[in-house]
Amino acid sequence: MRKIILTFITIFAMVTMIACTPKNDEQLTLLNNFADTYTFDTSLKNDQLDIPEMVDIAGLGTVFLSFTSSDSLVIDEDGKVFRKEVAQDVTVEVTFKYQSLVTKRTYALTVEKIVTYTITFISESDTVIESQRIHQGALVNKPDDLVKTGYTFLGWFLDDLAFDFNTPVTKDMTLTARWQKDEVEAYYTLSFETNSLTIIESQTVRKNENFTKPDDPIKEGYIFDGWYLDPTLDTPFDFNMPATMDLTIYAKYIYEDVPLAPAESGAYFEAIYAIWDDKDAFNANVYYKASSNTEWLRVDQALIRQISESNARVDVVGIQAGYYDIKIETSTHQTLVVQELYTARNDRSGYAHFNYNEGIGGYNDDGTLKENAIVVYVTEANKNDIEIPGIGQKGLGWILNNNQYFSSQSNTHSTANQLSSLAFFNQPIVFRIIGKVTAPEGLTVYNSTNQGGSVGDNGQMARIRNANHMTIEGIGEDAEIYGWGIHFMAMSEGRGIGFEVKNLTFRHYPEDALGLEGVQSNNVLTIPVQRGWIHHVTFYEGYHPNPAESDKANGDGSLDIKRGQYFTVAYNQFLGAHKTNLVGSSNSSLQYHITYHHNHWQNNASRIPL
Repeated sequence: MRKIILTFITIFAMVTMIACTPKNDEQLTLLNNFADTYTFDTSLKNDQLDIPEMVDIAGLGTVFLSFTSSDSLVIDEDGKVFRKEVAQDVTVEVTFKYQSLVTKRTYALTVEKIVTYTITFISESDTVIESQRIHQGALVNKPDDLVKTGYTFLGWFLDDLAFDFNTPVTKDMTLTARWQKDEVEAYYTLSFETNSLTIIESQTVRKNENFTKPDDPIKEGYIFDGWYLDPTLDTPFDFNMPATMDLTIYAKYIYEDVPLAPAESGAYFEAIYAIWDDKDAFNANVYYKASSNTEWLRVDQALIRQISESNARVDVVGIQAGYYDIKIETSTHQTLVVQELYTARNDRSGYAHFNYNEGIGGYNDDGTLKENAIVVYVTEANKNDIEIPGIGQKGLGWILNNNQYFSSQSNTHSTANQLSSLAFFNQPIVFRIIGKVTAPEGLTVYNSTNQGGSVGDNGQMARIRNANHMTIEGIGEDAEIYGWGIHFMAMSEGRGIGFEVKNLTFRHYPEDALGLEGVQSNNVLTIPVQRGWIHHVTFYEGYHPNPAESDKANGDGSLDIKRGQYFTVAYNQFLGAHKTNLVGSSNSSLQYHITYHHNHWQNNASRIPL
């Protein structure tokens, strides 16, 4: 019985195997066909072996896939690819399993060597911030955002486009930082120049906002007449104008009683003037004051003069830059007032004032007289009668031409006159020339050593020796030195310092109009004439009917500088002169630090600066 059962089981099993074999063969064929045609990305994109875990096959069903690598250091069990500095050969065996059916395929792969690219980060000024070495296909590491005061960082740009840090690297790249300037809220300040005792605090507002009109300032005896953009009170200020810059505005006033004004008024540098109808200027009185003050100051009578039969003129000189009023009491007892005359400061640029704050000549650097300065008014009428306390000579020529007392060849050589002359005088002096002044007595003599002259010279020179701190200035528009000239000479150490000539006209000078000269020993400037400031002077042609030397028929130099230092020649006119500007008397002559600026040369014959 046991044998029969075993035989049955054996027969049943054979029947079963025979019954299953055709189906299995069909499935195995489908599985092998799929395995034979199966492909995957052998480029190993993103350094990953891309083999799915399962695949659905038509007519068969779900097939499970797995793989093994011949070198896990090149491709690990998760399919991660590890590239080396050289290419690596590796085999991958893929197992295809469907139910109990299994088949395998082997693939030979070459893992290419590692490829890296350089990513350079630069600023807008091409400064390298950092650089990175990135594997091909990997992502760039985004640096921290840069910080720049006053700007917002916009990011890193590749050419003109913002770079996407999720982009795999496939080449070398340069990424540029970009910023955007922050909008800064602007503020502007309005300051008030009240020109009175009223103080108005400045205002500060945002850009394009309006300033607020303050209460009108108060000035005794005046009516406020508005705010102006300029100190000359020409352009009114509009408080409805949006703020776009810092500003200072100026108050304008008019007299409450609106008195009569003179026929003409105005200003020149550090001076103001007025012209009015008057046949007797000698009996007129004139006062002036800073517009912001209440106290009137009397003008020197010498500055009030008759300029025509029916017109008088006053010049107020030696004042600081600013606003001034003039009050005139005419000879007929009429009161005239002009207000808010603005005078500007002289331009003191140039070597004369370089590293020097004592003021050139008789004036301080603010345009006012030095504290102990002596003022001498010179006219054609009084030129030979002038006296100065502390000076032993009388008359303009005898005072200025003091070199004659030192010259041993001069007929006027005198030790007593030397000691009482300008050479030993230590107060600043301002000579104010009024009108046309011809040659005074006491100047050098034609073609002679008499009165300190020289053979070969045309004479009529005031040779000022060893004087310090002297100004010779013209008053008004018609001041003229006619037929004579001036030399400033330094012959002793510590002397010959600080000469100013301004607002004058020189005409028909027989020798030099102006000259400045010191002493030189071999190649050393031992006693330099120094600190000379010549400005706002007009030089015309010189003249002599019978010159001592043939080339001096039209005078000699207009403005000669020899053996000295620190000079400024500015705002002058040289019109038709013979020899304009000699600098040095020879190739070996020493003179240093000379500034020429804002001068005008026209129709001159020679010695024009090039």
